[in-house]
Formats: sequence, C-alpha cells, structure tokens
Amino acid sequence: MVAGIAVGALAFFPPAATAAPQGGEDRLLLTFIEDGALIDKAWIEFAGVAREADEGRDLGLSLRAVFRYGRDVEAGVDLTFLNRQRDAGAPLYGAAVVDPFEHTGVSDPIVYGKYRLLRGACDLAIGARASIPVAPDDSGLTSGAWEGRGFVAFRGAWRQAALIGHLGIGVSSDARYEGGADGRTFATASIGSVVALSRLWNLLAEISFEGARFGGEEERGRGLVGLDWHPTVNIRVRGGVGSGWGSESGAFSGIAAMAFHF
Repeated sequence: MVAGIAVGALAFFPPAATAAPQGGEDRLLLTFIEDGALIDKAWIEFAGVAREADEGRDLGLSLRAVFRYGRDVEAGVDLTFLNRQRDAGAPLYGAAVVDPFEHTGVSDPIVYGKYRLLRGACDLAIGARASIPVAPDDSGLTSGAWEGRGFVAFRGAWRQAALIGHLGIGVSSDARYEGGADGRTFATASIGSVVALSRLWNLLAEISFEGARFGGEEERGRGLVGLDWHPTVNIRVRGGVGSGWGSESGAFSGIAAMAFHF
C-alpha cells in the first residue's frame, strides 16, 4: 500500500511540476540515518512517537542531533524517553512478558556515523550505527543487548522524487530481558521516496525490513506514509502514520516531528 501511494503520486504529478528533492534535508522518517545524502551543517529534531498493538503500546518523546563534519561525514545521536505498556504473554526481545507492566524511562540511545563515497546524480554512502543499553534489564525498555549495524545507503532522483534505500547487516549480543534470548546476525533493508508536491510540501513514503535480532523473535517490516512541510529554509514540520508485518503485524504507529536545520 505504501509503495502504491508513492507510485501513484509520481504518476499524478508531471515531471515539470517541481524539482526533485536533492538536499540532505529532504529525509525520510523511519530510515533517516540510512540515506546516501548528508545534511548541510546541523539538524536538531524533536518528535513524538506512538505505537499501538493488541499486546500493548509505546509512547515516546525523542531528540535527534546530527552534525556534518567536512565535506563527506555525518554523525549523530537519537535519544528517546519512552513509556511502554505490555500485557502478560506479549512477545518482547525474543521472550514472553511474564507479568503485565507499564514503565517509563530512557530507552537505548542510537549513535551513528556515515561517509559519503559518491556525490552527484546518485549519492552513495557507507555507515554504521550502534544501540547502547542503558535502562535496567528488567524494565522492558531495553533488551540489555549491545547492537551494531553496518549499511550501504544510496539516493538518486527520478522525475520529481528522491529515491532512497539501503542494504545492511546487524549483529546483536544476547538479550537479558526475562529469561534472555540468543543474539543473532540479521539483515536490514529499506526503500523509500521523497516526492515534491509543491515548493513547501513533500510526500514521504517508505518500507523497511529487519531480520530477527534474537532467537525466538520474528523478523519485522514497517511501512509509513507522511508529509513534510518546510515553511522556511530552516524549519520542517513532519509526520506520518504506518503499520507493519511480521512481529509488527497488527501494530499501528504514528510520528509527529519538528526539525531545525542550518
């Protein structure tokens, strides 16, 4: 469905309607990191995130701080303050929740860096990201596992759309939540598009895939459709809604964010 909306938008708007989004500030929501382009200098973003499913819900407030170093290097950090509720028996980090809970605290921060190899009609970058466990192992806010990922990301243009995607591989240490679960090596991938609707509005559409990180956990996929409004050269208001499959089957999520960049 997400891909169909993106293709429909591309077909509806003629090539001459507006230029394709080329700047590193025209980014996706779910896979902001895995993009072949770089921001101009700095990006500060505040976001509210929500996920609702039969087994429970997540509500979060996040901060993303990203900086560019020189011509071809971008690095940043994602921090999230999370409220999580789960029912007994719900799957979580390769285990089943024994007792229902609702906990609030800081979830695992993500740090990343990437280097742009090619710049032009198609931008190509290589990068790595890591998740650092900080919450108590029994809180349900973290698996207690260290996780690292490497990826190759690209960005190209077609008509008035930026086409963005990545292929990657990740490795997780053993989960420590409840009875624990063995960490695995897993694949990641995504494809998405930023479509210029007008001078101030972009359509965002993306699909991402992630293999099982732990024994007993399912692979998962997510899709999202959203809008990006940039009323000034330094401010963006973005948001989207989505759903998923695999371990995310039946889950609905939403994101609303405001970014300042320069």
